[in-house]
Amino acid sequence: MSARQWGWALAAVVAAALVTAFGLVMGPYLAGLFIISAAAVAVPLMMRNQPKSFARACLLVGVGLLAWAMIGAVIGMFLFIPAALLLLVAAFAAAGNRPGAWLTLAAPIAAAAVVAAFYLQPPDPDQRTATVVQRDTRHRHPGPRPGLRPGLPSAQGTAARLRRHAGLGL
Repeated sequence: MSARQWGWALAAVVAAALVTAFGLVMGPYLAGLFIISAAAVAVPLMMRNQPKSFARACLLVGVGLLAWAMIGAVIGMFLFIPAALLLLVAAFAAAGNRPGAWLTLAAPIAAAAVVAAFYLQPPDPDQRTATVVQRDTRHRHPGPRPGLRPGLPSAQGTAARLRRHAGLGL
């Protein structure tokens, strides 16, 4: 493994550590997710003596972290995108030590499939909530106005009824 690969991977760990510290301060109830995500970034560093495994681990963890950032974007996991990109750079930094072509193609496709499956899953039928339809009573005419003959609608009353029937609720 080259010094460049090691440096890029170390930069990814530093970026993940900063994001984790920020996440712990901003939302302590999500601390576990931030810590686990940061720990995953450090996995390739344990493979320093096996250069090919190091490059493959950088690719897999980087792509997996990008997928996790897309899935967990609502809870702040998008902050790990720089660390994921640094890991991807580390995987391809040395010309003689890169992951294989099949893994390079399969990892992003698998991650995209996972993200798509997460976002395109149908809603759970057991978790449906009942929608309560309420009638709009703000513009309802309380009765005939003084001075109008009963049975003959006024122009304003007719227009309000037409709007209600059209669904405008105005």
